[in-house]
Amino acid sequence: MRRLLETCFFVLVSIVLLQSCNTEVELCYYSEHPHRAALDVRYDWGSWKGTGQHPERMYVLAHRIVNTYKYVFSTETKTSGNRATMLFPVEEQIPLCPSLEEISNEGDTPSESNGEGDTSDDDVSAGMEVVPDDEEEVSEEPVEGDVPLDSDEENETDEELPEDPKEVWHKMRLKNGRYRFLTFNCDTTAFGIKGLEEFQKDPSYNMENLYLRYKTVSQAEKEGAQAWKDYNLYADFVESENMPIFYTVQNGVNVNLNERVVVNFTPRPVTQKVTVKFIIDKEKGVRIDSLLADMSGIPSGMQLATGYLETDRTYKMLFKPTCGKNNENATIVNCTGVLNVTGIVRSHDASLITGPGIMQLVIYTSATDPDTKLRKRKVIQCIINLRNTLTKANLIRWAADDEHIIQTKKTGTLDIRSILKIEKGMVVEDSDNETGLDRWGQGGQIDIDA
Repeated sequence: MRRLLETCFFVLVSIVLLQSCNTEVELCYYSEHPHRAALDVRYDWGSWKGTGQHPERMYVLAHRIVNTYKYVFSTETKTSGNRATMLFPVEEQIPLCPSLEEISNEGDTPSESNGEGDTSDDDVSAGMEVVPDDEEEVSEEPVEGDVPLDSDEENETDEELPEDPKEVWHKMRLKNGRYRFLTFNCDTTAFGIKGLEEFQKDPSYNMENLYLRYKTVSQAEKEGAQAWKDYNLYADFVESENMPIFYTVQNGVNVNLNERVVVNFTPRPVTQKVTVKFIIDKEKGVRIDSLLADMSGIPSGMQLATGYLETDRTYKMLFKPTCGKNNENATIVNCTGVLNVTGIVRSHDASLITGPGIMQLVIYTSATDPDTKLRKRKVIQCIINLRNTLTKANLIRWAADDEHIIQTKKTGTLDIRSILKIEKGMVVEDSDNETGLDRWGQGGQIDIDA
């Protein structure tokens, strides 16, 4: 009886010890070649295709959810047949050397996937919150009969070899598991990428820590910013991106052993295209030569994985509106400007002329002096708080968690209904506060002899 009790005791202790052991070990029975799955990324540019406005290279980040593991690639952005450079981890780089091997579509079974439980186009739209799928552990033990991906059997060459001998291309290979993918521009003019280096080095650093953030510039660096006074000095200026910044997320993509997993990306712009419309009522004999404007309240950045905007700090952006029919005899001039921004935060008070949600306008005018017959120029400045207009435009909103701000759409219009009236080089201010319209105010004026 005593021996039976001792046996039962040791069995119970063994069971407890086994249950408390949670160390995960990746098993791979192929000593010569790492046991990996092949990755094939493809880009659908939709209406952007053929415009020359999408990048030639993009980052692709792959993050395995359970038993965390990360990859960072820099890849081409064609519809298919994209080559890539593996930036991380370095120890898994396998070069595609033209003299030794050909670029092949690896794997036995192409597995085209947008991800089980993938985020739909609406969910991954910039400004829409993205909810990660439930985490699931996927076995990494090889199945009997599987063939290592580096085997020469059934390799097919259907891609061109790298044209630039200095460019190093690598195989896109992943450990198996359940992944989250993120892709975004490699090179940006207006934005910097925060957290990419930390994402590679720190296992606990996830995609929610990756941000696109504006690079600031001084007013003196801005083209056409001379001969006017900035009455809204609360923040720095940022530049508009020459080429749109694109990104998209894919959640819950299963990567299985000995399969070629196809991940289809449909990138969308980070920024909103905002059209600003307003009307100038001027005197006959005065010509509007050019316009310069700045908009304040531009969120400083965006969290890439979720589309959450960073609104704790906002900036200003210069832009150049254009005029429609404009000659000395016209009195009504329709004007339009376009900004590509992360969003526009409105002012909390419609009476303020500093802070976010303020637009400053500089009007460069000219007229002929009736006495001297000389052409004289005048610079007229005005300012307007766009709280009501921004509220109606509904460019941004609170996310479902009521803690973050997201974009509501990718295009929008600020239709300023209040007419900007100018008489004798001065802005005629509306004294009626009950119209519900945003009101133009006088900024200043500068006389310049031609």
